[in-house]
Amino acid sequence: MAERIITVKMPGSLLRELRSLTKEHHYIDLSEQIRSVVRQKCIKYSSPYDDLTRMRDELEQQIQDVSKQRKEQILAQLQALLEGAR
Repeated sequence: MAERIITVKMPGSLLRELRSLTKEHHYIDLSEQIRSVVRQKCIKYSSPYDDLTRMRDELEQQIQDVSKQRKEQILAQLQALLEGAR
């Protein structure tokens, strides 16, 4: 793959923050940090299945929560009926 040089215009504050993160995350230089961020975003947005998987997991969790709450309500009602029958 041939490498290309590109120019990115950004505010100075963002540049300072990226340079700071470059040192914190042990990147060789700023360009490596930026390539890493771009790569992660490309992967994320090129695969809509990640969002669908996350949404499915959230829905399953919500269904489990509602199901658990409903079971607890039914058990409480049954317990009240048993106590009323005594």
